[in-house]
Amino acid sequence: MRPLTLTIIQEEHAALAAMLRSLSMLLQQSRRNGTPPDFEVLRAMLFYIDEFPERLHHTKETTLLFPKLRSRCRA
Repeated sequence: MRPLTLTIIQEEHAALAAMLRSLSMLLQQSRRNGTPPDFEVLRAMLFYIDEFPERLHHTKETTLLFPKLRSRCRA
């Protein structure tokens, strides 16, 4: 059984990776169709990519993951 801390961090990394893939797919589709992307969707994606790590994810790494790493390896 994987520790909950690792599960949370890995799931959040996977969610961010999925958002980056979706952003790339949105822009590729726009180029293929020769049309501008849906800027509301694009804005929401960029907002998520910019805000999520800073507001939620990094704090979890700082409070949940890094202390456990420090306790096992002082260096």
